[in-house]
Amino acid sequence: MRYEKTDRMLELCHELQFSRIGLTLEDIQERFSVGRRTAQRMKNAVLRVYSQTQEWYDDERRKRWRIPQDVSTPVGEISADELADLEFAIKSLRKQNDRRRAKSIESLVTKVKAQISQKAASRIEPDLEALLEAEGLAMRPGPRPIIRDEIVDALRRAIKEGSEVYIVHRNRERGTSSGRVIHPYGFLFGNRNYLVATSPERHPNEPRLYGLPEIEKVTIKAKSFSRLAGFSLKAFAERSFGVWQ
Repeated sequence: MRYEKTDRMLELCHELQFSRIGLTLEDIQERFSVGRRTAQRMKNAVLRVYSQTQEWYDDERRKRWRIPQDVSTPVGEISADELADLEFAIKSLRKQNDRRRAKSIESLVTKVKAQISQKAASRIEPDLEALLEAEGLAMRPGPRPIIRDEIVDALRRAIKEGSEVYIVHRNRERGTSSGRVIHPYGFLFGNRNYLVATSPERHPNEPRLYGLPEIEKVTIKAKSFSRLAGFSLKAFAERSFGVWQ
């Protein structure tokens, strides 16, 4: 939790510095999904560190804050999740045949990786490799699904750690919910978004699809699990959807 708060403060510093007109308390509330008091505490914490922060009222008499661009602020550590998201964006754009944007983001990723120290890179690489393997694409036409961030974030963490997970899953046809322990292997994102996982009690040797919108709760357990030998998310997607060709 402490690291998450630090990350949020670094992100607020960047937002205050990169915003041309500055941020109001309402902007901070919306950007970080927090209440007014929390937004005030975050803003005050930044002001204590950066006395150069500018403060003024806009035309609507709302107070705004901004850190001048010539003030040095910490960049923060680049995470495996952030790199995986960039790689996922590249993969998505290629699937949509948008090669120009895919190439542009590829160039950005190369520049970002060049800024990472060797020590940080060696720490990030295992998690990045696991996430890239775990996040496949099954693209089909149709409306875009809604994915709950907290569900995906918890499952991502479990995949990286190799941890068992207890989920509450809703049956779409019956409308009823039930809980079960699963071993998460990866995601397939597309017209429908799925978690690929095995159930040690119901189908220990046969990965199944769980619709991400139907997963209502995720609890990461302390117990770890071993993946099925030779499992490939790409091969599984080919068998299940036939979309990789």
